[in-house]
Amino acid sequence: MLRKGRAWTIAALVPDANGVHAVLQVAAGDAIYGVIVGFEPDNSNLSLLHRTASTLRTALVCVDPTVVYQVATNATGIAKEDIGLNGDIEVGSGSTVTGLSGMELDVDGTPALGTGTAQLRILGLSQITGNELGAYAVVDVLINEHELVIATGV
Repeated sequence: MLRKGRAWTIAALVPDANGVHAVLQVAAGDAIYGVIVGFEPDNSNLSLLHRTASTLRTALVCVDPTVVYQVATNATGIAKEDIGLNGDIEVGSGSTVTGLSGMELDVDGTPALGTGTAQLRILGLSQITGNELGAYAVVDVLINEHELVIATGV
């Protein structure tokens, strides 16, 4: 169940004071538990594509650490040389109209793309018609810092 704030796409699993896990929006640099791929229907509003603030809603979360995801890069964009590097997400607000996430791959953030520890590993340019290297390119990524495969305890 989602407990507070709005949740868009990339999720962290966080235990509350009673040890019950809640799905929350992950911050840049946090380990990622999974990706929200949908919600159980809200029978009072079947067109609702997100979870409104201060409400409970059951999220459907893909937690498989081997799934390849697609994410847009930020305005700085990506170059061919960036493929294979690691980078963190840039947290952004999702759309209450479309239900789409506002999170992007932070190409020019701190830390910058590199071979060090970061949330996502860039596999390559997504094969989407009209997609090209540069600003807001869509890339295929793996979760590099996944809560289910991190070797140290939490």
